[in-house]
Amino acid sequence: MRPAAGITCIAESTGRIFLMLRSDGVSEPGTWAVPAGRIDEGEVPEEAAVRELWEEAGYDGPIELTDSDSYHSLDRWFFSFIVIVPVQFEHRLNWENDDAGWFDLNALPHPLHYGMSPVLRELGVVV
Repeated sequence: MRPAAGITCIAESTGRIFLMLRSDGVSEPGTWAVPAGRIDEGEVPEEAAVRELWEEAGYDGPIELTDSDSYHSLDRWFFSFIVIVPVQFEHRLNWENDDAGWFDLNALPHPLHYGMSPVLRELGVVV
């Protein structure tokens, strides 16, 4: 399987995290997760993560990379990036997600996608 990349957005203005509710058209439907997807041939993980943010949420504004990690999850490598965006951006949905929003780190929606555990640990959140 091709590796995948995800991007965790934290709004500098509020400290909230951006999460999306996965649709029935993708794996792990009905769970909340960050924008993520497979890395295309010729892409580096950072490019894939930023592309996924655009494709899934419509955001193409400024970002500040603060942290990154990689780990093997089930059947593939996953590259995780944490970025700061200036403010909570207005999002749009595509077929991969049914809902999205900005959440306080101490009041996250459930159920969370299994891949959120490493991301939340990086942010110091115990789930």
